[in-house]
Amino acid sequence: MVNDGEYITVPYGTVNDWAILVSPALMGIEEYNSEGDNSLLRVEAYVTPINQYTWRVVARFKFKWWNTSPANGIWYSGRANYILVYKY
Repeated sequence: MVNDGEYITVPYGTVNDWAILVSPALMGIEEYNSEGDNSLLRVEAYVTPINQYTWRVVARFKFKWWNTSPANGIWYSGRANYILVYKY
């Protein structure tokens, strides 16, 4: 697992030699006794290459608390799973 904003560096070669699959792992918030109006608005889990050897992880979610304006949400960092597969 990796956190939002962390880096994944390939073991050898470059990012072009590897396929990477990223999926959400831990996203969302529990607000005990007040979850009636909460909203999980969006989940994002992907990587972006920052150089020829490393990706930066984006693992975040947008959440609206019960007492906030219906039009507003706040971005929070999450965690993601990833798998690296070497391309032959």
